[in-house]
Amino acid sequence: MTKKELTSKEYFRYLSLIHLALVSGLALFGIFAYYLVSMGLFAGPSMDLYKTFGIMVIIVVIAGFGVSMYMTKTRMESTKVKTDLKTKLGDYQATTIIKLALLEGPGLFAIVAYMLTANYIVLAIAGLIIVYFFFNIPSQARVIKDLELNSSEIALMENPDAVVAIVQVNSKKW
Repeated sequence: MTKKELTSKEYFRYLSLIHLALVSGLALFGIFAYYLVSMGLFAGPSMDLYKTFGIMVIIVVIAGFGVSMYMTKTRMESTKVKTDLKTKLGDYQATTIIKLALLEGPGLFAIVAYMLTANYIVLAIAGLIIVYFFFNIPSQARVIKDLELNSSEIALMENPDAVVAIVQVNSKKW
């Protein structure tokens, strides 16, 4: 693994691309699952599975949100006290990926539960997670607010050509 410096513009493009990949994967899987169930390519739901998965989805989603919020809060508090902007933004990126992944898991579980039960409520829960993703689109203003950046750090962030982050990249060629 090698390290690559990113400008402010590249950093936000990279962060947005990660967010888009996570949300679009979840949304496309949900659409695909809806298509499969509506075409009757899955066996009809049993009432036992219907009730069991309905409860399990609710528990998994609540747990996912709880762990995601707790982890995000804890990591942000430790990131805010760091003095180097590059370190802060590297930690912010990692925190964002973990936060979204902890929510994507329950979303995927809800979609699989929908495929097994044809319960539209669990599909709607996955849809609400996707909506939540859209309320958490990474932006410069969000990063500044979340990390409580000082005026010199904000000036660097607003300069699209300023190097603001270092990321690890895989140097192997496919």
